[in-house]
Amino acid sequence: MNKILIIYSTMFFFGIYFLLLFVILHFRYGKTLYDYPKPKLFPSITLITPAYNEEDTISETIKSLVEIDYPKDKKEILLVNDGSTDKTLQIMQKFAKRYKQIKIINKKNSGKADSLNQAIKIAQGELIATIDADSYPAKDSLLKMVGYFEEDEKMAAVTSKVLVRNKNKFIERFQDIDYRVIAWSRKILDFIDCVYVTNGPLSIYRKSIVKKVGGFDTKIITEDIELTWNLMSKGYKTKMSYSAIAYTSVPLKIKAWIKQRI
Repeated sequence: MNKILIIYSTMFFFGIYFLLLFVILHFRYGKTLYDYPKPKLFPSITLITPAYNEEDTISETIKSLVEIDYPKDKKEILLVNDGSTDKTLQIMQKFAKRYKQIKIINKKNSGKADSLNQAIKIAQGELIATIDADSYPAKDSLLKMVGYFEEDEKMAAVTSKVLVRNKNKFIERFQDIDYRVIAWSRKILDFIDCVYVTNGPLSIYRKSIVKKVGGFDTKIITEDIELTWNLMSKGYKTKMSYSAIAYTSVPLKIKAWIKQRI
């Protein structure tokens, strides 16, 4: 019984500690929550979307990439078909015929991290943006993120605020609240230089630094978290733009949601 009491007390202490920390930081920096540096130079950027059997969502994702507001001569789109067995590749090819800025990498299935690494090898942009195949960045999202890289050459990664796109069912609305809390807490941590996750729906990286640290780790499934920790451990900086929004599709059933979180 004493052990249970000790464990509970410890968890309670840390829960209160972090709650107070977040509240204090919010009141101290809350007025700058939506601030971001405006870009002046507009560095070239390659948008990378790996996909495996994403025929239901890939069309809308590609449309959002094409429509993103950024100088056309400085934006490249790389779509990576990771050995899909559905119509994902055909959909990619349809868009590639229509838009010259789109290029396709067609490869055997080897996972998301390897797909990103393969794309990085041929990416022309100074910056690379990773976008999941079921996510949809807002038109002005890049403009609210790239300015951080112009301010500091040690800036290695900038992430966005992710919100839920589908909010019809209770489980979807529940996840919407979850995502909003996560986004807020991540921005609060940004004020003390502790952005330890650069999310899959939309994050931007400085390509030269990512290549220098060895790219994405292909041995784990949380490659975005691992890369962020790797970058920070080597003295590079990470930030979050709370004004840059990417929408994502969330699981419609509890079983699928639990699997995703595990």
